[in-house]
Amino acid sequence: EESLKLAQEIDLDRAITMNLNDMGELYFALKDYERCIELYEIALAREMGLGDKANTYNNVARLYWELDRYSDAIRYAQQALEIGQEISTLPHIMDAQKILADSYNDSGQYSKSAAFYQDYIVSKDSLFKLETQRKLADAETKYETAKKEQEIANLLEQEALERSRKQAYRNGLIT
Repeated sequence: EESLKLAQEIDLDRAITMNLNDMGELYFALKDYERCIELYEIALAREMGLGDKANTYNNVARLYWELDRYSDAIRYAQQALEIGQEISTLPHIMDAQKILADSYNDSGQYSKSAAFYQDYIVSKDSLFKLETQRKLADAETKYETAKKEQEIANLLEQEALERSRKQAYRNGLIT
């Protein structure tokens, strides 16, 4: 709550929204659902970027799913899914798909649940693939950088040896 007050004092909109969501998650974990929804509603009433909005919708949907209010969970998760697809953020898409799958399952709509669960698995696999590709690219970059650094070190060493040889020749030490 201290960081929320500070963010409000210096008018950091994104920080305020993030703090409201973080505090909402804290109250969710503490099972103080009334305070949790209050914070999420305050966050949703604010101007925010689409990523933050998708995150907040997913948080609200997760809360309603926890409270067995499946139609509300589905409504908010659908909004999060639409935004996630609009801005192409797999984590938001994945969260929404999982909440939709769980909500439809728990409300007895098994075919819809299965469809969203399949979509969730595809998204999860895609995210894993992207993360693996990023890690591989990072490893390749580190390898290439180390290789170049070693080449430079070798060239500098050869250059130093050549200078020493020339200096020794000039000094008459080598005939």
